[in-house]
Amino acid sequence: MRATRQRAEILEVLKNTKCHPTAEWIYNEVKKEIPDVSVSTVYRNLDILEKSGEIIKIRGVYGKDRYDGDTTEHAHLVCTNCHGVSDVPIPFELGEAVKEFCPSTVEGFALTYYGLCADCARKLINNKNNS
Repeated sequence: MRATRQRAEILEVLKNTKCHPTAEWIYNEVKKEIPDVSVSTVYRNLDILEKSGEIIKIRGVYGKDRYDGDTTEHAHLVCTNCHGVSDVPIPFELGEAVKEFCPSTVEGFALTYYGLCADCARKLINNKNNS
């Protein structure tokens, strides 16, 4: 895989954010550094980076794919209120149990939880307390 300036910038953007952005958000950030970058270039490079294992694609979060520059084993929480995505650590034992008990060779996994993020849960509690 040939390294390109666009791909390097996309990877840099993803490594420096925790917000699990959409391709459109990434495009807007990359455009600040590379004004002539095209949307199709961003999508093509996101696909290349995902296939090479350098990023994670979180598929179909309320109709949009999101991206993560952290490729360590972890889960995601998709907030059912604000639709944000946050990281959730996975106990080492869980990952090892899946690998041990799965009848096939496990090379990785994706685990997504749905519920309220910490901010939305806090707001909900505050609203109930203020009612």
